[in-house]
Amino acid sequence: MNIFHHPQKSHEWWQLKVGRIGGTRFGKVLSNRKNRLVYELMNERLNGTQMIDDFVSDDMQYGIDNEDTAIELYQKETGLKIDRVGAIISDLSGWHIASVDGITKDRTIAQEVKCTMNGDIHLQRFFDGVESNYLSQCINNFAVSEEIKEVHFISYCGYRPERPMFYKVLKREDYSKQIKTGLEKVDSILIEVDEKLEQYSF
Repeated sequence: MNIFHHPQKSHEWWQLKVGRIGGTRFGKVLSNRKNRLVYELMNERLNGTQMIDDFVSDDMQYGIDNEDTAIELYQKETGLKIDRVGAIISDLSGWHIASVDGITKDRTIAQEVKCTMNGDIHLQRFFDGVESNYLSQCINNFAVSEEIKEVHFISYCGYRPERPMFYKVLKREDYSKQIKTGLEKVDSILIEVDEKLEQYSF
């Protein structure tokens, strides 16, 4: 497993993301809707930088402020010890990454943490599971490394003090089709990016 140890939001982490497919972009990979992902990746590689949106909403700041608390509660409940890492770089391509929030010492379980101030969302996650907009991000963790057997989706809401943290277990075998399709599409997209960059250069 190829671990990138610089913390998320660091200068090095932002540089790693330039021109690469990560969790959010993996949703575009899996989508059947036409999108500009190829051109986004090309643009970033040509620029050597990524447009950084430094806007932080109240919800985003809540997530930043409470992620460590969520992880501490998770470790206490599960007994698992995790390493906080910046990202995992794909076993197959340096242009494919997953910015996990944590990984167990044995590297088999990745953690995705989502904190919310909205008790409705927290309750919905408890009963209905991971929202569709975060599911592709979780599946991407499986796609970057065969060593990852489970992804634990951690929800934290301090406004639901009776159960501020819980987690949902996603197992690799339940998403084998999406993983296979995603990896095939990632490979195709990266080839197209290289070919178009070669055509564009003169």
